[in-house]
Amino acid sequence: MNRFTKLALIALAGSASLFATPIMIQFKGQTFDIAGGGQFAARLSTDVTDISTYCVDFNNYINPSGTYNVNVSTLGDLSNTRYGTTSASAFTFQNAGGKSLGDAGQRYSEAAWLISQFDTAPGANGNSRDIGIQSAIWNILDASGERHTQGDWQTWMTNAANSGGASNFRIITTTDVAGQSGSGRYHTGGQEMITLGGVPTISQTPEPQSAVMLGLGGLLIAAGVIRRRKLSAQV
Repeated sequence: MNRFTKLALIALAGSASLFATPIMIQFKGQTFDIAGGGQFAARLSTDVTDISTYCVDFNNYINPSGTYNVNVSTLGDLSNTRYGTTSASAFTFQNAGGKSLGDAGQRYSEAAWLISQFDTAPGANGNSRDIGIQSAIWNILDASGERHTQGDWQTWMTNAANSGGASNFRIITTTDVAGQSGSGRYHTGGQEMITLGGVPTISQTPEPQSAVMLGLGGLLIAAGVIRRRKLSAQV
């Protein structure tokens, strides 16, 4: 293996390690407090703009200005989420308004739909509607026997069961949850959050330093090819 090829492989290996960098979330404060849950401003390291995240996890906490390593999941793969491995029968509430609340995927979808129903106007966080929505979210995504009966919770659980759920959202879970099993999954790590909307285009684009490393690797490979051709022509 010649010197140019070795340098190219080193550059490409460096770019691969940069791609493997964990996703981080930086919380920037609680922007709308609903019964201890509500809305938090944040920025994911894969995103180009700030996002609004919403609490779906009653048993755990985050520092509203803290930074965490996270797994970001969609309905296509819930294995890293807090409730993705929970069987439907293990949830605290099974039905609402006579309709099944379903498995973990359906429940995350219902929680995301409920988030879209919040009235985030100034002062609205104390009304029975928003408190009931937050209570319904916590009830739907609970396997610890909690029962949240504040506000219009029964109405909103029934509404969620009949809503068909949402599909365009991401679940943000601290990385230490994925290594847990059983009840440890429900009481480990920071608060789980949901953000509405899909993955920004920036997530598909290499970070600047990764692009530089990839470019350098390509240039070194090209230089090696040219050098070999020149040597062949001289023979």
